[in-house]
Amino acid sequence: MEQKNLAAAGNQHLQYAFGCCGGDGMQRERLGAAMGRLAGRLILLQVSRQARVEMVLNGKTDAGRRVLVVEDEPMIRLLLDDMLTDIGYIMAAEAGGLDEAIDVAKQGEFDVAILDVNLNGQPITPVVDVLVERGVPFVFVSGYARRGIPEEHSNAPLLQKPFQADGLARALATLAAKTAN
Repeated sequence: MEQKNLAAAGNQHLQYAFGCCGGDGMQRERLGAAMGRLAGRLILLQVSRQARVEMVLNGKTDAGRRVLVVEDEPMIRLLLDDMLTDIGYIMAAEAGGLDEAIDVAKQGEFDVAILDVNLNGQPITPVVDVLVERGVPFVFVSGYARRGIPEEHSNAPLLQKPFQADGLARALATLAAKTAN
């Protein structure tokens, strides 16, 4: 019941927000309905994520499948969470800012990390240093090719934005192969 109320409230707020954009009533209604469906999907993703986090906390996940996602864009983190689930991984931890990412990298329980190269204008280097110290493999994500990747880690896998789930799966498979050797 609470989820339906949240979706309805989200729909109303989104319809109001986008109602100021012009267009006829039908366009606004369609946009509001689409945004309501999106809000509902986000709620379901959050509920699904909570169940996956409980699995991680209870040790019911396969080894090597727990992922730390460090990304400053919340929608990209949601997308990554969905993609990871689709390819058999679990987003065990996430961070959107550098300080939070450093703390999670030091204390989190995960097997591999996906790192945005640039977090709100700050380089990811301090997080990389923590992961290297812990022996955690990682893949970089960037919309700017290899620019911003720390020199000493220039050979690390790079996932170029925008990417699809199959590209993410290949990058994680590359990490698994390197870790096995």
